Amino acid sequence: MTEQEEKTLDTARKLKQTVSTEGWENIVAYVIVRVRGLKNKLAGIDLTKKLSEAMQTQGEIAGINSVINRVNNLIQEAKLIEEREMKIKEKEK
Repeated sequence: MTEQEEKTLDTARKLKQTVSTEGWENIVAYVIVRVRGLKNKLAGIDLTKKLSEAMQTQGEIAGINSVINRVNNLIQEAKLIEEREMKIKEKEK
C-alpha cells in the first residue's frame, strides 16, 4: 500500500466518524439550502449586465458543492482501497 493510500484510509476513517453524526446532516442540509439560494440568485441575474456577479455566484456554488463531494469521494476511494487490500490478504491465505 502506498503512502498516499494510507493517508486516504486514515482521512476516510476520521471523516466517517464525522459523517455519521447529526452535525454532518446539518452541514449537508445547509449546503443544499445555500446552493438552492445561490442558484435562484443566479437565475435572476441579467447575465449581459452582471457577468462578474454571475461568475462569482457560480464559483460559490462550485466551492460549496466541492466540500461535500470531496468527503464522499475520499470515503469511496478508501472503500475501494480496503476492498483491494482484503482481496490481497485472502489470496495470501
